[in-house]
Amino acid sequence: MPIKANRLFQTWALHGPSGAGKTTLCATAPKPVFLDSNQGLLSIADVPEFGHVKYVDVRSMESLEEAYDQCSGTTTSKKDDWSKQFSTIVFDHFDDIQGIVLDELIEKAMEKDDRRDDTVEQREYGIMGNKLRRYLRKFKRIPMHKILILGSKVDFDSGQERPSLVGALQHQLPYLVDHTMYLQVKENGKRIIHLNESEHWYAKTRARWLSPEQRKIVFKPDDYTCLTRLFDMVAAGPKKPTSGDTTTPTDGDTATQKKDADAPRAQKPKSLKSTKSTK
Repeated sequence: MPIKANRLFQTWALHGPSGAGKTTLCATAPKPVFLDSNQGLLSIADVPEFGHVKYVDVRSMESLEEAYDQCSGTTTSKKDDWSKQFSTIVFDHFDDIQGIVLDELIEKAMEKDDRRDDTVEQREYGIMGNKLRRYLRKFKRIPMHKILILGSKVDFDSGQERPSLVGALQHQLPYLVDHTMYLQVKENGKRIIHLNESEHWYAKTRARWLSPEQRKIVFKPDDYTCLTRLFDMVAAGPKKPTSGDTTTPTDGDTATQKKDADAPRAQKPKSLKSTKSTK
């Protein structure tokens, strides 16, 4: 049978320098819930256009597991079922979640051996990578968009700005996500989302049908639907050309529209407010 792409809900990574506006950009995704591990949501708090954005604190693997249950709809409490409330899960920041896992591993090791210090051993990087890969595979099965926010660091071999991951994960990221965006801040303050790699940064997309212009997107501070439009364009897939028509659609039978058919309407704008966890 022919291969049919599942473009409706894909997994994205976003990296860029500190202060580039990564959190603000992710708030423009459709109906996002932030899994906040670094208390970095100040930039979108009290913004009326982001009144529908919710977040939950992630400070441990237990709270990450709880967030999975709520996002997947497997929680025992119906009021904490987020599966139809949100369309996007944002890990802010995914590299901080690495640190949470490593801290828990070190604490357990120090409890077992009082001679052990808090230095991370190589085997613990491996355990951390295995845990996060397992969690990411679980989250990828949830019918929502997923965004991993990451810092950037210079790769000394290539000289590129690459996602700030440690251990084997830094090489495995291309296999774990469908697209990697780089958010560039130019000297004049202009912000550009890149989906194509350059000698200066790493980026990629599996949406081969996107034109060069569609892989380089200007992000303006007052654009509150930037990622929603990008996700819809990717979900629409390659357009079958008709006579005299060579454009790529940005509307149509898209992921957000399909989700909205079953989900409640977006809330009226209000101040950013925490989504309470059940534990």
